[in-house]
Amino acid sequence: MLTETVEQQQKTQAIRFVVHGRPVPKARPRMAMRGRTAYVYKDEKTREYERLVGFIAKQACKRPLKGPVQVNIRLFSMNDFDVDNVAKSVLDGMNKICFKDDNQVTALYVSKTKVRTEKEERAEVEVRPLVN
Repeated sequence: MLTETVEQQQKTQAIRFVVHGRPVPKARPRMAMRGRTAYVYKDEKTREYERLVGFIAKQACKRPLKGPVQVNIRLFSMNDFDVDNVAKSVLDGMNKICFKDDNQVTALYVSKTKVRTEKEERAEVEVRPLVN
């Protein structure tokens, strides 16, 4: 039974794409006051990176996957950062594009590799539907 599930998963088509450039960790929400009103906003770098991920993901994803998905993210950067923060930026960028909501992600694998030049910096992303 387990063998059938693994074989079925291997047959399912994975969605793959590469986001060239330095991976951007998700920044904490910022707070500001306008008069007596407080508001929360996203850091501009984070917002731009999520848009870039979404733009590239749209080219690879025909429509959002249904059901549980596995996401593999390979990060290549000259900088040090927490992989979980970059993963959040990538997942938020793919939201409503590769999957309906990031709560569908039931398996997440993230790795980072140090590179020597800016040209080598990138995020390689793979999204795969999981078979129940």
